[in-house]
Amino acid sequence: MMLTTISWIALIIGIISSAIIIVDITRHPQQMKVMNLVWPINGWFFGPFALWAYFKWGRLNAKGSEREDRRKTPAKVFVSTSHCAGGCTVGDAAGVPFVALTGFTIVGSTLFAHFWLNLS
Repeated sequence: MMLTTISWIALIIGIISSAIIIVDITRHPQQMKVMNLVWPINGWFFGPFALWAYFKWGRLNAKGSEREDRRKTPAKVFVSTSHCAGGCTVGDAAGVPFVALTGFTIVGSTLFAHFWLNLS
């Protein structure tokens, strides 16, 4: 029961974080279009940390931003890694239901189908 409550709280915090990022991205779109999806996705699982990272580092790459990019290597690595994590999240969110609903298998195994969809 307690873990369910904690899960719901984390989910609500993630959704609120994503919503705040989405509102800001509609006003300040990113130069690289895929990041318009990546930052809200990061809000799902990073919550308040994603908000902090977006407003500190993500807004530097908004179209028309005149702020100078003085990020150090760890910040650049984080943004690059979160870009990759966002793609994996979308793949998992779409791939798992696809396999479950269609019964898609590879060599008779849904596990292989999940792996293949996640790596595609």
